[in-house]
Amino acid sequence: STGGPATLKGNATVHLSPGYYTEAAFDTSRIPFEPLLAMYYPSRPNGLTGETELHATVRGPLADKNKVEAHLTIPTLRAQYQQLEIGTAQPMRVDYSNSVVVLQPAVLKGTDTSLQFQGRVPLRGEERMNISAKGSIDMKLAQMFNPDLQTGGKILLNVGAGGTVKSPGMH
Repeated sequence: STGGPATLKGNATVHLSPGYYTEAAFDTSRIPFEPLLAMYYPSRPNGLTGETELHATVRGPLADKNKVEAHLTIPTLRAQYQQLEIGTAQPMRVDYSNSVVVLQPAVLKGTDTSLQFQGRVPLRGEERMNISAKGSIDMKLAQMFNPDLQTGGKILLNVGAGGTVKSPGMH
């Protein structure tokens, strides 16, 4: 990333009649992490860089969240520090419809790291959620947050969460 300016473009139409039917979209250019890291993580390692990009839409009556539909696409998400790197292997997608949030299958890849994850979380009723993550994470990536750490090895993951939003569980 260049650390240069990012753009945000958006448009929306909101009907001011009961229900407040809305159609909205916003899109960013690539957003460098450096200005955000400088503001919120001033003790960050020198040379930690990264970027992301976001595209989102919302459609439906805001007065009834059960009828709202929303979509978020993250085509770019990556970070680098010295020889370490982590990022999405393909665009990440999150969808919301009928009060259910769905994280479409996604993959993070990087320095000796590959992590696949996905999930489905119903926000109402007693419908069960299903969230999973599987893969390996190289512990050297922790140096992105604290370069003084001397780490080695890998974390192997195969975890899931289920249950309901009111009564979640891990497996």
